[in-house]
Amino acid sequence: ASAGVVPKHELDESDLTKTLRVTDFKRTSTSAGMTDVLTDLGSLWATAVSGGRAWNPDSATRMVYETLSMLAVMYDGIMIPYTLAWNVLEEGVFGSISLFSRMFWTMDLLLSFITGYHTKQRSVELRLKKTAKHFLMTWFVVDVTLVIWDWIGMVLPGLRLIR
Repeated sequence: ASAGVVPKHELDESDLTKTLRVTDFKRTSTSAGMTDVLTDLGSLWATAVSGGRAWNPDSATRMVYETLSMLAVMYDGIMIPYTLAWNVLEEGVFGSISLFSRMFWTMDLLLSFITGYHTKQRSVELRLKKTAKHFLMTWFVVDVTLVIWDWIGMVLPGLRLIR
C-alpha cells in the first residue's frame, strides 16, 4: 500500500489516537472546562499535523467519539423540534447544554479534517492532505452550513426556524 494508506489488517494506533486515549476530557465539568477542552483539541490538532497522520476511523477512541456524536444527534433530534414547537428560550441549564452542543458540532467540523476515511479499495486513508480534501469534497458544505446557522440562531433568536 502507498504511504498513508493502511490495509485493514495492518492498522496500528496513530499518535493522534494515543493522544486522545490519554487526554482527560473529564475536566469539562469545571468552570474552566471549555478552556481545557479547547487546549486539548489544540493538542490533538498539533499531534495530527506534526505526526502527518489522521485519526484512524477504526480506532477505539474514534468509536467512543462516534458514540458521543450519536448521543448529540439524539439530543438535537428531540430538543430542536421541542424548542421550535413551544418557543422555548435557551437559558439556564438548557442554554448551557445548547451552547455545549453548538461547540461540540463546531469541534466535530474541525476534527473531520483530520479524521481518516475508508477508500473504495477498502483501505484506510490516513494522509492529512487526502483526508482534508476528502472532507472538503464530501460533507464540508453541509456541515459548515449547519454549524454557521446554528450559531446565527443563537445570536439572532428570531432566525431559529432556519435551524
